Amino acid sequence: MIETTTLPSSLSVAMPPSQKDLPSDDGNNMETQRHKMQMDILIATLYPWLEERSDGYVGGNMFLYFSMAQVRNQAISENSQGPDFFAVLDVPKGERLSWVVWEEGKAPNVVTYFVGGSVCLYFTNSNLKCNCF
Repeated sequence: MIETTTLPSSLSVAMPPSQKDLPSDDGNNMETQRHKMQMDILIATLYPWLEERSDGYVGGNMFLYFSMAQVRNQAISENSQGPDFFAVLDVPKGERLSWVVWEEGKAPNVVTYFVGGSVCLYFTNSNLKCNCF
């Protein structure tokens, strides 16, 4: 016999936010037209391959949410950005507002950021490695 427990009505459990509750982009345009074209080319290149699959998702220029800590810190972070491109295998097809790991059950398989201009300057000034073209 399975034993069940009923919680008192005074207890409430806060559910994590869903993609409908979270910002899906930063509202800023991509840095250059080249970045936009690169994103579009990557996504367009994978669509025919994705059409042949029963599952999978490709997207770009939208936020990825990996943890609740990220959600709490995003409001105060000026550097929150969605990747320019990402791909995820073994997930149902369908439109998303953003990628929320706790809803989807997994993180993307591939994530790509295109960097240049001010982003390269940031990496250079921070002594971080960056291949800027």
